[in-house]
Amino acid sequence: MDHARYDKRRYPIVDVREGYGEWVRTHEHTVQDEMDLRLLERLETVDWATARRVFDLARGTGRIGAWIRGRGDGAIDGVDITPEMVEVARRKGVYRTLAIADVTRTGLPAEAYDLCVQSAWLRKKPRWEGRGYLGLPISFAMVWQQKYRPRP
Repeated sequence: MDHARYDKRRYPIVDVREGYGEWVRTHEHTVQDEMDLRLLERLETVDWATARRVFDLARGTGRIGAWIRGRGDGAIDGVDITPEMVEVARRKGVYRTLAIADVTRTGLPAEAYDLCVQSAWLRKKPRWEGRGYLGLPISFAMVWQQKYRPRP
C-alpha cells in the first residue's frame, strides 16, 4: 500500500510488532491518561465492579488492565501482538493470563467474557492489514459488556 496519500512527511513505515516493540521503552511515559483511562472513566453504562471475566484486547503494557483491577476483582485475560508489550503487562501482576496473538485471531472461545475492553490511539492502517501505522491522533475506547447472561 502506498502511504503517501496519508503521510505527507514521509515517515518510515514499520511492521506493527516492530513499531510497538520499539515504543515499549517509552510507552508508559508518552501515553497520557486522556488517551485511554479518562475515556473509560466517562463511560456510564459499564459496571466495572461486577465483571467476573474481563478480556483486555490489544492490551499494550497493561495500563487498562491495571486500571480495571482498581475497580473490581474479576479475572483479567489479555492479548497483544507485541511480545515486549506483553512482558511489561505481565510484570504488573494484574492478569490471569496473557497471550501473544493478533486481535483478529485470539484463539479464545466466543462469549467467554462478561466484559471486553480495547482502548488505543488509532495507528493501524485501514482494513486490519496488520502492517504499519499512520500515527493519527484519534483516541477511542471500545467496551462490550454482556448484560444478559444465559442461565446455567
